[in-house]
Amino acid sequence: MAHGCVLCHRNFDSQQALQQHMDSLAHNFDCEKCNENFSSQQALQQHLDSPAHSFIFEGNKSFGTKQALQQHLNSPAHSFIFGGDKSFGTKQASRMDSESPAHIPATSVKYIGVSRSVVSPVYATALKLRFQQPTVDDILRHIDTKLDKLIVSTLIAAALRLLPVDNTPNGIALRTEKSRVTAVKAKDAEDSFCAALSRRGLRYLRESQEQGEASTPDVRFEQPTFICGHLCSWLEYKNYFGFRANPFLASKNKKQFRRYATKIGPGAVVYKLGFETGHLNIDGVMTFREEDVLQDLEMKCMQ
Repeated sequence: MAHGCVLCHRNFDSQQALQQHMDSLAHNFDCEKCNENFSSQQALQQHLDSPAHSFIFEGNKSFGTKQALQQHLNSPAHSFIFGGDKSFGTKQASRMDSESPAHIPATSVKYIGVSRSVVSPVYATALKLRFQQPTVDDILRHIDTKLDKLIVSTLIAAALRLLPVDNTPNGIALRTEKSRVTAVKAKDAEDSFCAALSRRGLRYLRESQEQGEASTPDVRFEQPTFICGHLCSWLEYKNYFGFRANPFLASKNKKQFRRYATKIGPGAVVYKLGFETGHLNIDGVMTFREEDVLQDLEMKCMQ
């Protein structure tokens, strides 16, 4: 009997061989630039080296390699003007200046996310134990971590999505009910978050009110609004912990967030439980933890 990987479609002679394959942290190969996923490092490298993989700058110039783009950005003729009187050699330098404390409102937010080195071992443990349907306590008996138990629970839920799909009538019924419960909890959490925004005087449209729009984030502000020191036109709310290796969700979400930034403008993703540092890395998209957003807005109301 062949044991297949649901992500890269490779077959293995035994369940043990499949599990070793799935437990490998090198299993995910994705292109950070265009968000494509690949089943091997070789396939990813072929994609990166292909003529079709060009690096776009300012919407009208393309470069065959990242190195060629960087040479363009660092050339003396390539300067960026900010505020009418300051010139910068690279777009990164211009952005760093524009995001300096002199250009953005003060904010009390100090949370910068959880290091991948903290998240990955716990997720790897959840992957190894997923066939045993582990609880949070089961995970904590195998690994010492300072992660909040709710975050550990999120990592377990992500690992369980990689179990073989049970297509028996009972399996389908259980999966349907689980999806329904998850959707209800997510909506309740989003409604609570939006109610908190309204109590703080923010004016916006919910996704259900954005009829006729091609892109419909959870929150679209009537006017760009400073959130935790960053100007945002939209917010997307996620009722979980955001991390790079989240199967099936991470890649899908990146495409969605990139589309919002392109069509609407800069915005942010608000994670209820926080996020892994640097897991999105998308121009025009910030990541915040819910409690920090609400605390920041509360401070503004008191000023």
